[in-house]
Amino acid sequence: MNNKGALNLPDHSFLTQILKTNDKGEFTYVPPRAGWWALTAIPETRKSARNPDGKKVKAELGGVLWIRCVDLE
Repeated sequence: MNNKGALNLPDHSFLTQILKTNDKGEFTYVPPRAGWWALTAIPETRKSARNPDGKKVKAELGGVLWIRCVDLE
């Protein structure tokens, strides 16, 4: 979470990183530094839903896991 701009990213690839899972949906991730990290899972789906206007749109079924990492002393 860098909403105050305190951290300058060395490259745009640090902003969003894409992970792949195994057949069971398991993955590993090691954050590059201490702080808050959001891991978002958005699996591909063919399901649809209706938006507030009643129009049928593609649905995204997923979740977000927030983790806080700290440096060891």
